Amino acid sequence: MKYFYNPETTGILPTDRLAEVYNVSIPSDADKLELKNKDGGTDYWYTINHNPILPYDFDGLTQKVSGGAHAELIDGRYVLFFDVESITLDEAKERKLQEISDKSAPFNQFKCPVDMYIISSLGFKLDADVRSQTNMEGLISVMQEGQTTMYKDFDNKFHEMTREDLQLADSECKQNGLNLYQQKFELEAQVAKATTVNKVNKIAVEFVMTDFSK
Repeated sequence: MKYFYNPETTGILPTDRLAEVYNVSIPSDADKLELKNKDGGTDYWYTINHNPILPYDFDGLTQKVSGGAHAELIDGRYVLFFDVESITLDEAKERKLQEISDKSAPFNQFKCPVDMYIISSLGFKLDADVRSQTNMEGLISVMQEGQTTMYKDFDNKFHEMTREDLQLADSECKQNGLNLYQQKFELEAQVAKATTVNKVNKIAVEFVMTDFSK
């Protein structure tokens, strides 16, 4: 299977998916794909085998491929002809909102696939996803006041913690989750207020875990 750079998603597509997206047939022996705009303007170059060469004047943040496309064999290379047009403000907002959704969705999973943690007021870093909260709540439910247990932190170091320590840590984890939701809402509000595509694209989608040690 050969792979080509997809200018619409700034990602890699295998030939069968490329054909599906653009409704064109790329022969299996194709080894390079050269993209040109319909009017024969600047060439757009892409390569294969997981080594994309980013197009030097196709801006995936402000442009999109529009209309149909067709491939032709020219000078030993398959050339895909297509139209390029600027994305609208609504399209830019839709993309940015999807980015926000994609980056925040893992925080709702039982076992978060990305780093979700707190820096606890207890003085160390703790996992803060739903699974970790469930583990803490289970210990809290069976421990007596003043009893201690060993608990592993984010860095796989063990700490002796009392029932009260676990209650505090669990509370901080839940607050961290609320803080992440608040950050998501604030990002969405920034998108709603943005008046140009450029302003939308400048919104950095980053989530910050809470430091309770300060």
